[in-house]
Amino acid sequence: MFEISVRFLGGEYVAQTPALKSEWPPHPARLLYALIAAWYDGGCRQTEGEALRWLEFQEAPSIVAICNAPDETYDAWVPMNSVPNRDKKGGKRPTLPKARLVRSSRHVGDSPVDFVWEVDVPTCHESALRDLCHRCTRLGSAESLVAMTVDRRADLHGPAWRPSASGTMLRIAMPGIVDAIAEAETLIPGRVLPCDWRAYRWSDSRRPSRMITVGLALGSCPVEHAPALASQLRQALIATADAEQLPVRPILHGLEEDGSPLRRSHLHFCPLPHVGFRHSTGTVSGVSFIVPPNTGESDRAYVERVVATWFARGATLAMSGGRLLTFGPADSRRTLAEERWCRTAEVWQTVIPMELPRHVAKHREWNRDDWNRIATEIELACSQAGLPVPIEVEASNAPFAIGSPNARTVRGPHRRPVVHARMLFPNAVEGPVVVGAGRHLGYGLMEPVEALP
Repeated sequence: MFEISVRFLGGEYVAQTPALKSEWPPHPARLLYALIAAWYDGGCRQTEGEALRWLEFQEAPSIVAICNAPDETYDAWVPMNSVPNRDKKGGKRPTLPKARLVRSSRHVGDSPVDFVWEVDVPTCHESALRDLCHRCTRLGSAESLVAMTVDRRADLHGPAWRPSASGTMLRIAMPGIVDAIAEAETLIPGRVLPCDWRAYRWSDSRRPSRMITVGLALGSCPVEHAPALASQLRQALIATADAEQLPVRPILHGLEEDGSPLRRSHLHFCPLPHVGFRHSTGTVSGVSFIVPPNTGESDRAYVERVVATWFARGATLAMSGGRLLTFGPADSRRTLAEERWCRTAEVWQTVIPMELPRHVAKHREWNRDDWNRIATEIELACSQAGLPVPIEVEASNAPFAIGSPNARTVRGPHRRPVVHARMLFPNAVEGPVVVGAGRHLGYGLMEPVEALP
């Protein structure tokens, strides 16, 4: 990965959003515009133009900056162009009227702002970007004098503004903007250049969250239909990627290039049910997109971009029976809180029944020997999910959590047995925990339990 580090020589950043509000953090699109201006000042060299075209096609960068720089708003009186004006005797004389403008600045001091891309810059473009940054003198207003440098970075684990499915909307580079500006004969009206928008969220943890959660704003879906909801949601994200001309990656559809099932774990679509409480309704409160723990930064950014695009296109889902579900940002409901599913505990129990990895019964009716083999299948499911083998397993058709559906009312995608399970692990396990053959569609979603009764 590589970064462009920006140091503000005056200790403040003066810039405003299109809504005339103080801008923070600096928008990635503004950085590209500053580099394009430096390219024009240097005579539009071919090597630098190719480097800019390569940069505009990269994923949105992470921004290493303080969470909230101190803001100061003040009035500025700016002289307008000279216009004729009549004096008291009827003659004309030039005057310089002044316009009142509201300016905002952010005091950053000596703290730099780093734009970090999760790719390695090609050697042929690295030197060109260094020259552009060396000639770039400002970022934002002409008062924001800067010094820019290009450097390679080993990792990004500290606090930063990261692309997310929801949060503060920032302008990012739009592919083709370099050629569009070069072909434009005049300045674009309003001095607002074309751009894309992307949501960013401040993260102070060393490890990014595995859950991207949205809430169900309009409509209702019972827990029994949660797997069908997850399947429809996966198709909606694939359709969104196709509509935006984004390549559908294996982490989204779960298939290899030859059409066979993906050999590694991919994105989990987990409806979050309102269960486990005294007055549980047994309905879905929202959906969480759970990213596998070993997912690379590129695939993680791709998932967040597709979810954010689906969110911007309305975030609606048509279910069977003419029902229309509309999703919105995750609110304060406890079911949608990350702490509800990501705690560390030794005991976990299913809130949505899990599908066993293999069949255990030769006939339609189970006997005692079939039930005895279920514990072995649950241990296999835990191993397939990357979890330790539990030391104690309890299986049942009846739910353990209040409001969860009976396992007999839920049918798995592979037509294998579906049961509820409660497990005791040899050591504490960190959530979220999803086990079973249909875990990518929400089967086997588990909640932490304090201790076995």
